[in-house]
Amino acid sequence: MARCHGKEENILFPALGKTGISGEGAPIGVMLNDHDRGREHIRVMRNALRQLKEDRGGAEDFIKAATSIY
Repeated sequence: MARCHGKEENILFPALGKTGISGEGAPIGVMLNDHDRGREHIRVMRNALRQLKEDRGGAEDFIKAATSIY
């Protein structure tokens, strides 16, 4: 995911901006917000996996982040 997001954020979105599509609000702003939320879900899942490995729970957090619709 990060590689794809990086390409979009560093190449696609600036190119769209040059065509006059605003970076604020829709559609680029919405996509950037989606990327941020996706990164947060990944962060939560990674932390939950660490907890699971240490037998400290984490399954509920992982499932919630993995099945979250944003």
